[in-house]
Amino acid sequence: PHHRVWSKYVFPLHLQKLEMKICKTLSKSHPIDLVFQPLTPLTQLRKLKISDLFMREPKSWFPDLNHWPHLTHLCLKLDTVKMAHQILASVPTTRWHQLDLIVEGDDMERPGVFAGLESADWGNLKRLGMHYTDFVIHCDMLTRFRGLVRLSVKQVPDNPQFCSQLLPWLDPDIHTKLQIIECTQVQNQKWDGPLPPKALEEVQRWPNLCRFPGYHGKQCARNRVRQAKLENLAARPLRIELET
Repeated sequence: PHHRVWSKYVFPLHLQKLEMKICKTLSKSHPIDLVFQPLTPLTQLRKLKISDLFMREPKSWFPDLNHWPHLTHLCLKLDTVKMAHQILASVPTTRWHQLDLIVEGDDMERPGVFAGLESADWGNLKRLGMHYTDFVIHCDMLTRFRGLVRLSVKQVPDNPQFCSQLLPWLDPDIHTKLQIIECTQVQNQKWDGPLPPKALEEVQRWPNLCRFPGYHGKQCARNRVRQAKLENLAARPLRIELET
C-alpha cells in the first residue's frame, strides 16, 4: 500500500545505537508513526539517527518517546515545527546529549524549534544541529547551551558575513568545551567562507577549538592531536610541529 514504510524488518531488541539512511525511492517523507512503528520494542535505544527522510504528521498517533527511556541522542528531519515541539515536550530537556531536529523550509515567521523552552535546563546537551532559520530565531539562546562540544548550522545561505552573525552569540568564556563549529549549505556542501581579521582574532580565543568554517590555523591542528584518543593516533601517522 502507498502508506507502508516497512515491508518486514526486525531489529535486535537490545540495540542501543541505530543510524539509518533511507533511500528516497518512492517518497521523501513518511508519517512519523509508521517509520517509528518497528522501533518501539527497542527499549535500550540510546541513539537514533534517520537521514534523508522527512517525517510527516502521524497517520494515527504521535510516537511516545517514553518507549525509549535511555534515548539521549536524536537526529531527525521533520515536516513541521509542531512535530519538533511535540518531541521536546514529551521528555525532560536534561535527558538530551545530542539534538539535531531539522524542520523543512526557511519560513522566518514560524516559531522556532525551541519555542517555550528558552529558559529550560540544557546543561547536558553536548551536540546541537539546527537549521539556519532556527539559528536566526534562537541565536540569543545559545548561551543556555554551556556544555556544547559541537554546533552545526545547516542550510546556511551563501553569505560572506555569516561568521559575523555567528560569533557574537558564542563566547569562549561560556562555551569552554566547544570543539567543532560547522556550517553546511544546500546539498550539504560545507560553508567555508573567508574570515575577516576581527573574526579570526576571536576564533583564536577558544582553547579547545578543532574546527571552524574558514579557519585553518595551526592551533586547531594542535587541538585535534591533543584531544585525539591514543588508539586513534596509533592507526595513522602522527605529525607534530614544534615552534622555537
